[in-house]
Amino acid sequence: MTTSLRMSSIRNWILQSPPAEWALSSVRDLLIGALKQGPIPRHVAFVMDGNRRFARHHHIETVEGHNLGFEALARILEVCYRAGVRVVTIYAFSIENFKRPKYEVDALMEMARVKLTQLAQHGELLDRYGASIRVLGQRHLIRADVLEAIDEAVNLTAHNDRAVLNVCFPYTSRDEITTAIRNTVADYSRPLPPPGERGSRPFSESSITRNINSTRLSTLREEASPDTLPAAEHVSASAEPNFTSHSTSSLSSAEALEASSPPTSHLHSPEFSPQKVSNNAAILPDPETITAQTLTDHMFTADCPPLDLLVRTSGVERLSDFMLWQCHEHTSIVFLKCLWPEFDLWQFLPVLVEWQWWRRRALQKSVVEGLKGDIHHHNEQPERDSPHRYEPRVSQPDTSFCAIVYGHELVAAGEVDERRRSERQDNAQRYLAALESGAQPLFPHRAGNDDGRRDGDGARHQATHPRLDRPA
Repeated sequence: MTTSLRMSSIRNWILQSPPAEWALSSVRDLLIGALKQGPIPRHVAFVMDGNRRFARHHHIETVEGHNLGFEALARILEVCYRAGVRVVTIYAFSIENFKRPKYEVDALMEMARVKLTQLAQHGELLDRYGASIRVLGQRHLIRADVLEAIDEAVNLTAHNDRAVLNVCFPYTSRDEITTAIRNTVADYSRPLPPPGERGSRPFSESSITRNINSTRLSTLREEASPDTLPAAEHVSASAEPNFTSHSTSSLSSAEALEASSPPTSHLHSPEFSPQKVSNNAAILPDPETITAQTLTDHMFTADCPPLDLLVRTSGVERLSDFMLWQCHEHTSIVFLKCLWPEFDLWQFLPVLVEWQWWRRRALQKSVVEGLKGDIHHHNEQPERDSPHRYEPRVSQPDTSFCAIVYGHELVAAGEVDERRRSERQDNAQRYLAALESGAQPLFPHRAGNDDGRRDGDGARHQATHPRLDRPA
């Protein structure tokens, strides 16, 4: 182990020499410039795992391993922002980490306070790329001095708007989802403003139900008279179950119906007004309008682009309750065997190249499927010859044309070139010349009664016509 540490020191000393730093910087710039020629993920997340194991393997203190992990984070942030990544989310501290020994938790809190202060006050990296810091998690679990450092870092970088650094501290995805559901329930428990102060939805289910119920009650009130009061009471009593059946359509319509359905004995009371009661009733938002996007809008990452790439180091293949909601069908999840303090451009470069390859392949597949859908829609047109019979016309597409997607461009490949275009033009000129010279009809089957249609026994006449010779 002593020999390994000595070789590591010698290697670091060589790499930190001015010639080596200049060479590595040039190569790094070249590789990042090559990456920017292709698609770049807009949102990348990192699970920074392996700091403690790195410290154990190198026989150093655990806190020193976390410090080396912070230096690795600075290197990766520079690579991401230079390549064009807009949002970087890091898993800095889990709520489950409070179960660790107290001295380690206190050391992590102290390191977070010091590093955030340094990053904000002397953060030329964030100012250079216009990145702002945002801390996602439960603030009430953080110490007061650490919370003060967090607020200072957020305020000092609030003017940056070109990129974002999300620090999940302390955070778990289950807690985030629970918080989003709680906030959604709170929003849908608040009554809507009066109709004059909010945008109305005249064709929503609850609005249509309320209008029907109000019209029925108004009709009953107008038709009722003192000499026909028993009949009106009978009608209202028989219509009451119908109102109840309509009220089950949504929560808001049920509340409106309950407020606008008085006893029939007060039908002629001057205080009763269906429109007045309906307007004064508290109307809640319709819970049927809650969708997955509603919960997404209540997440901590509501204003961030969708997660494109998630990377976890240390060889552990699990998400550890991180970004469970944000991972969707197009998110690439990569597990690397290297420890987080060892993670740098040379480990991250193959990940980005592979993501670009998969991205181009998915884009090619989507475009080809779109072309196939257009061809299928074109081929399913009915026969014009037989209006009473539908027979799909199946035609093979031109296989000499292939659409290839590279990035955002369509490149035509195949045999469709200038030579074939010139042949078509020559054929068209020969056809026009034959028409002007008064030659015999080129399509004799269209000159007589035999026009190529079906006869009585369903057979199609196969008429032929002389074809123009192709030029040599």
